[in-house]
Amino acid sequence: MSVEVKDSLVMINTKKRKYLLDRDEICYIESVGKRLFIYTMDECCIAYGSLCDIEDKLGPLFTRCHRSYLVNLNHIAYTNGRSLYMDNKDVILVARDKLKDFLVCLSV
Repeated sequence: MSVEVKDSLVMINTKKRKYLLDRDEICYIESVGKRLFIYTMDECCIAYGSLCDIEDKLGPLFTRCHRSYLVNLNHIAYTNGRSLYMDNKDVILVARDKLKDFLVCLSV
């Protein structure tokens, strides 16, 4: 998998497909094994790789809340304890060891 970012567009190249996504439309990215599930408001794209491959390229609006999740801070509808309620109606749990740093990112 290769990832290219130009302005607000993210190009994700896999062996079989190319995805062109607007960075602002990505709600969150989930890592399961060697697969990345990239969730937007409307769809889920699947690519192979690691969160480290894509994390630095997406910019400061994306932050880790768990070792398996990279979330777009602009798509968090609200929080309740350690739960993040995303704009696309999904719920993501913040890891206990990342909660303090995550709340700092959220408040900025």
